[in-house]
Amino acid sequence: MPGYVLVRMELSDESYHLISSINRVTGFLGPQGRPMPMRDAEVNQILNRVQEGEETPRTLIHFEIGEQVGVRTTSSFL
Repeated sequence: MPGYVLVRMELSDESYHLISSINRVTGFLGPQGRPMPMRDAEVNQILNRVQEGEETPRTLIHFEIGEQVGVRTTSSFL
């Protein structure tokens, strides 16, 4: 599942290569995969969504009492 990390930093070639060399970092949002600054309003909107999700988690799957379910394990996270 993809995830995003917001980073406040001065962009330089060194900082770009430092972040892009981290294991499992696949790229940046922006033209040609180059990071670009976000407006404060965009950052606040994302952070507010995260906070709302913590306060009121959304149930993605609903189960009924007595319903049979199967549980599978996976090693895809190794």
